[in-house]
Amino acid sequence: MFKMGGSIYGRVNEFPTCEEVISNVDHKKEEMRWSEDCKKINTIYSDAFNSKVEYICNKSMGYLYKIHNEHYNLLEKVAFEYLYYWIYKYHRKKETNISIIKKFHEELIKLYNDKNFSYSILHNYENTISDEELKKLKILYDNYKSYNLIKDQCKPSGNNDFCNEIKRIIDEYSPKTYIKPRETCISKELHNCKNNIVVPLIIPIFIILVLSFLWFIIYKLTPYGSYLSNMIKRKRNSCNSIYEEWNSLESSEISRYASNDGKYNVLYNYT
Repeated sequence: MFKMGGSIYGRVNEFPTCEEVISNVDHKKEEMRWSEDCKKINTIYSDAFNSKVEYICNKSMGYLYKIHNEHYNLLEKVAFEYLYYWIYKYHRKKETNISIIKKFHEELIKLYNDKNFSYSILHNYENTISDEELKKLKILYDNYKSYNLIKDQCKPSGNNDFCNEIKRIIDEYSPKTYIKPRETCISKELHNCKNNIVVPLIIPIFIILVLSFLWFIIYKLTPYGSYLSNMIKRKRNSCNSIYEEWNSLESSEISRYASNDGKYNVLYNYT
C-alpha cells in the first residue's frame, strides 16, 4: 500500500485533477521523447494490457512530467495512486494479475526517474494498492463522478426527466423514515406517574408528623415540658405587658394632641 498519510479513499476528491492532467497529455508529443524507452517496456508487458503498452508508457511519462512541474503538491498525496488506478481501470486485461500491474507501475516510475536527473519523484512510494482496494476505489470514484454529473445536470434549468428519474431511484433505495407514535399512557407509565406525584408529598408530611410527635413527647413526658411551658408563658406575659404599655403611651399621645388642637381652635375663633 502507498504510505502517504491517511486513507487512499479520502483522497478520491483529488482524482479529477489527476484525471484532467493525464487527459491533456499529448501522446504524439511524448512519443517523440520516450519512444525508444517505451518500446523496451512494450516487449515485456504487451500481453497484459488492452491498449498498446507504448501508448500507456508515453501518456504516463507526460503525466509524471506535468505532475512534477505543474502540480507538485499532488506528489505527496495522490499522483502515484491515480496512475496506478488509471492503468488498472482503463488498460489492463481482466485476467491480468495485480502483481503484473504493480511491476509495470514501478517500471514506469523508474523509467521517468532514470531520464529525469534533476529530481527523483520516487520518494514516499513504498508498495502497491491491493486488488480489493482497487475495486473499492473504482466504485468510490465512479460514484463520485456520477454525483458530480447529477449535480451539474439537475440545476434549475437542467433536464427534468433525467432528474426526476434520479429522484425516483433515490427515493426507492433510501430508507423510509418512520416515526413510531408514542403510546400516551400505559399501565406501567401510569404507575410511575403516580409514584412521581405521591413521593414528594409523602416526605414533607412524614417529617411534620415526626416533628410533632417528638414535640409531644418532650412536652408531656419529660421534665423539659414544664420548663418549656413556663418559658412560653413568660414570653407571652412579656409580650402582653409590652403591648399594654404601648397602648397606654399611644392613648396619652392622642390626648395631648387633642388638647393642643382645642387650644388652637379657641385661639383661632378668638382672633
